[in-house]
Amino acid sequence: MGLESNVGSATDSNYWLDPVKIIDIDNISGTPAREGWSANDCALDVKYARLDEETMELLDPDEDPWSMFVMGNFRRNTQGKIEDWGGAFKVRTFLEACGLRGTFTDDEGNLDMQIVNNCINKPCWKISYKSSDINDEGKNKVKTWSGRLFASKEQANKYWLKSLKTGWPKDYLGHPANESMQGRDPEPAKEVAATAFPTDL
Repeated sequence: MGLESNVGSATDSNYWLDPVKIIDIDNISGTPAREGWSANDCALDVKYARLDEETMELLDPDEDPWSMFVMGNFRRNTQGKIEDWGGAFKVRTFLEACGLRGTFTDDEGNLDMQIVNNCINKPCWKISYKSSDINDEGKNKVKTWSGRLFASKEQANKYWLKSLKTGWPKDYLGHPANESMQGRDPEPAKEVAATAFPTDL
């Protein structure tokens, strides 16, 4: 019997990599994604459906689309002129994960939605992990790492492992500092957005 790759398998049972299909995209740049949040220069509300990894078909055709915010602020000079993607690299990574290339914004940083909408119906991969956050039932929450979608399982796994070396995500149960926060069996949850992000890895 041949040996299978274990890329993406949660060797510590604390993280998972799963395929999704992009259903719809709203441009929410310059608008707070949620009440109480700050607006971001570049922001997308990405609606997606979960896929079966073996067949890459919809896991549940009747399930309502899930939502993920992909956003960040550009790096600007002292005059306020955009220099590069800065913290909005997550938007660029998402668009590239959907196979898009070229120029995604104008000189003012406005996204070209005719280009962005080409992501609709494209497959991507997301990362979920067991958090050190405990819910009311004493169980560790399972969060999707918001703002991060990848072209392949291998790319997602590589990013995850590299991020762990820099201490991200901060609430990942697998970090030594969080091991004391082990609750009972994890409680899957709808998207819980991570509001702090590392720099481009």
